[in-house]
Amino acid sequence: MDHVILDQVILDQVILDQVILDHVILDHVILDQVILDQVILDHVILDHVILDQVILDQVILDQVILDQDAWAVSPGRQDGGVVLRGVPGSVAPGPFPRPGWKKDNNPSAPSLGEEDEQPHPAQMRKKKPGGTKAGPVLATTSNLREMPVNSPENPWRVDPAQAALRQDLRDSHLVFSIDPKGCEDVDDTLSVRSIRGGAALELGVHIADVTHFVAEGSLTDLEARARATTYYLADRRYDMLPSVLSADLCSLLGGVDRYAMSVLWELDASTLAVNKVWYGRTIIRSSYQLHYELAQALLNGEEAEVPELSPLGAEQKDAKLAQLTQALETLTHIARHLRALRDRGGALELEGVELRAQLDEERNITALVPRQPLEVHETVAECMIYANHWVARKIQESFPQQALLRHHPPPRQEFFSQLVDSATARGFTIDTRSNKALADSLDRAVDPQDPLVNRLLRVMATQAMSNALYFSTGTCPQDQYYHYGLALDLYTHFTSPIRRYADIVVHRLLTAAISLDRGAGPSKAPASNKQLEEMAQHINNKNRAAQQAQRLSTELFQCLYFKDKDPETDQRCVVDAVIYAIRANGVLVFVPQ
Repeated sequence: MDHVILDQVILDQVILDQVILDHVILDHVILDQVILDQVILDHVILDHVILDQVILDQVILDQVILDQDAWAVSPGRQDGGVVLRGVPGSVAPGPFPRPGWKKDNNPSAPSLGEEDEQPHPAQMRKKKPGGTKAGPVLATTSNLREMPVNSPENPWRVDPAQAALRQDLRDSHLVFSIDPKGCEDVDDTLSVRSIRGGAALELGVHIADVTHFVAEGSLTDLEARARATTYYLADRRYDMLPSVLSADLCSLLGGVDRYAMSVLWELDASTLAVNKVWYGRTIIRSSYQLHYELAQALLNGEEAEVPELSPLGAEQKDAKLAQLTQALETLTHIARHLRALRDRGGALELEGVELRAQLDEERNITALVPRQPLEVHETVAECMIYANHWVARKIQESFPQQALLRHHPPPRQEFFSQLVDSATARGFTIDTRSNKALADSLDRAVDPQDPLVNRLLRVMATQAMSNALYFSTGTCPQDQYYHYGLALDLYTHFTSPIRRYADIVVHRLLTAAISLDRGAGPSKAPASNKQLEEMAQHINNKNRAAQQAQRLSTELFQCLYFKDKDPETDQRCVVDAVIYAIRANGVLVFVPQ
């Protein structure tokens, strides 16, 4: 095609089941107006495509789905063109088509806060053969202009103007992250140190500064807002943000300079009472990128190899390892104290069964792997919950009627009937009048001869819970702000802006609150109560759909795992279980394994 002029093309629905373009040369193409209402590309192979000059006067992409292949994008053309190269499983740094389905929460497995802070390892972006497949993406030049560049030829560096505005923690703080193995999208890092001659401790939670790179109202922001969350299925994910941000410049990776939003508490060394708290933008360099099992091994005093220490000599290595281990022990001490405070207020320790599908290089399911609980999981979760609570306090204090918070309403009493009846059958009494009464009665409902009894009762308590929801503070009275599961009067989400849009909104509110304190910003909130409540409802709807899709995907892969196995001969199909309810159409079974 040497010269093509398309004045107006309207494609209402195009389905390309399989297209193979071996060699296509478009010398000069002018598209005056192209409207693509819905395009589904099921399998596309572009072997060699040359776009010499393409002028797109107006292009509207309403919905595009790339089902089989994602695209990596290289803005390498000097004339402003875009080179597309097919790379299965990679995520392009550009805007994304909206997925053709919604995804959200399972009403029977509500998120109460701890679960929100500790996603299952299957929900994290990982580098591994046969790992989670990236979802649909699409790159355009308009969105690429919004993206920062980080390449060997043009590496990203800290902007001197930003360095002047931020507190630099790179040389003063030992910062580290603790995540699942192979995690790339590191939202959060931690620090802890002794100050004031040992009279005080400083606890730091440092969160990826996504809002520095995602300006409000930008194309990236609008798409992230539409998605509202990263979508996790058993074998793939659909990212909220492009990978140049989520897996690179926003990710708080080890050994590189990164922008962060930090909360620093000064705690009394003996009582751990808060002396003061500081909020602000920082520059950090994470020293260690730990995974949970490694951090737990260090805490247990076991022999463990820390990759960052491998090149060091024995003496220097021992000194740094002792410093890291001391920081982990101090962090665990603080987290135990924080958990005890919430326990006294009525925080619930609930039970859930989490499984992930283990896939091989060809994406065949090879095993169902349950999550192994470790104390370090709870340590990280408590620090994140603490940060969320204090940020909620800050933004609600600054904007009493326009803060985005998260509350967890008390469950309806009739939802506890299964729990109460089952406990009574085993000789225990469950008090459901308040979260404190429920927590205490669950603690007492222990059969020394059968530890599964307490686990099963906690599973039933979890199933009785209502869902935690985002809301704008101007829409309900303050006595309804309470988070029932966490036993906190104020709570929000601040610690995962890479995968949750609510956290991006909260980061903007916190930035506005900090500017307000300094007298450097406007006195009004970034959004009105009505706008914020509409946003909260949108995010709630997306979260419900996301959790539902995740649950169905997990159930599907469980079925696929057992599909070709003979229950008569395969021991993997036979386990001990507890029947805890009989229904007209079946039974409910608890499988401890």
